[in-house]
Amino acid sequence: MVAGLFVMVDAVESIGALKLTQTWLEWAQNLAPATGALITGFAVGIGNNLINNLAAGADCRRHPAGRSRQRSDRHRVLIGVDLGPNLSVTGSLATILWLLALRKEKLDVSFCVSSRFGAVAMPVALLLSLGGAIVMQMVFAHK
Repeated sequence: MVAGLFVMVDAVESIGALKLTQTWLEWAQNLAPATGALITGFAVGIGNNLINNLAAGADCRRHPAGRSRQRSDRHRVLIGVDLGPNLSVTGSLATILWLLALRKEKLDVSFCVSSRFGAVAMPVALLLSLGGAIVMQMVFAHK
């Protein structure tokens, strides 16, 4: 399954989606720090659910925001990669494996239940984490 995720990364790159994403992330880096952080974090977080966080993390290393010398740029990408997959079951391999383990124990957590919980928990956690990163950047940038 992990190998399949990296095949997906190459497929996404071959259709030009990564070039578009790179352009978009560069645009977000030029916004006001708080706005750029929120847009980047949420975009990466939602993108995780489309191609999985393992593949998205590998993709982000290819983008300027993911390999930027600016810690704040890397932090917003990493927060999105880490918390974004909680939106849906397909967002991370760990979630898929966790649900399989629950089913082996005769505990059935449906896709709908998991998705409803994720739809509430992920945006709140992502917003709070990005907000904390923005505050920390503001505090330490002026020293």
